[in-house]
Amino acid sequence: MLTDSQPTTTNNSRCVLLLYLVLCPAAVSRAVSCCCISCCVLLLYLVLCPAAVSRAVPRPVSCCCASCCVLLLCLVKMSHDVIVDALPYIDTGYDEPGVREAAIAMVEDEKKRYRPTKNYLEHLPQLNLNAFETEVMRCEFERVAARQPMDTLSMKRYELPPPPPGKMTDVAAWGECVDNSMAQLEHQATRITNLDLMNEFGSEAWKAHNNILQHMLTRSQAQLQEYKKEIQELNWSRKSMQTKAGEELRHLETSWVSLVSRNYEIEQACVLLEAEIAKSEREKEIQE
Repeated sequence: MLTDSQPTTTNNSRCVLLLYLVLCPAAVSRAVSCCCISCCVLLLYLVLCPAAVSRAVPRPVSCCCASCCVLLLCLVKMSHDVIVDALPYIDTGYDEPGVREAAIAMVEDEKKRYRPTKNYLEHLPQLNLNAFETEVMRCEFERVAARQPMDTLSMKRYELPPPPPGKMTDVAAWGECVDNSMAQLEHQATRITNLDLMNEFGSEAWKAHNNILQHMLTRSQAQLQEYKKEIQELNWSRKSMQTKAGEELRHLETSWVSLVSRNYEIEQACVLLEAEIAKSEREKEIQE
């Protein structure tokens, strides 16, 4: 009959594994998710080892606890590597009904219970919303905030008003009107010059602009194709790596189950031999 007392080597291995499980839980999550339920039972047995588990689950070889040591070495090695918490190309069950809803529910529950204790933006300067405001923008924002109507476009500078009735004989007033007329005439002449220049060179400038846009489009499309190619190569590489890793994991899991089963058979044989030895000793004592 099995008891809760274990050899010193097994206790030491179990203590080391317990410390590792407490200090490095991220490494264990990958190991538990990759293994079958028997791996979880072994982890529970090696860490907790209650009486009920010891009676229900056969313990590994007591003298050396080889499975515990191998698992501990694997976990230590994983702690120094990049932990990949999901292998979507080999893991299954993501498309089953209720899985996505359960994951979203867990995330929402975590969001409700999470209370940040640190301001992660304290190293940044205070946000200044008025850094790029000009005087015109500020006045316009104030007008919008006051719900005032926008000023209409003033056409006064394009008008040619005569002098006021009281200054019809004032030479200075007529001089101002003449200056205004000359300014308006020069403005119209400038507009005509701009239209002539646009008529002569505008089409060529527009063609050059279109060529620049076409060159930018071609370069952007080529860059997009390069990115798509890199993404496809990365996906293929990731799929190949995960497929190989999945085959290795399944092989290791099968080997582990085989070794545990063999250890269980050896343990059973040892228990039977111990029982036979004890029986033989009792018969020998009775005969004596």
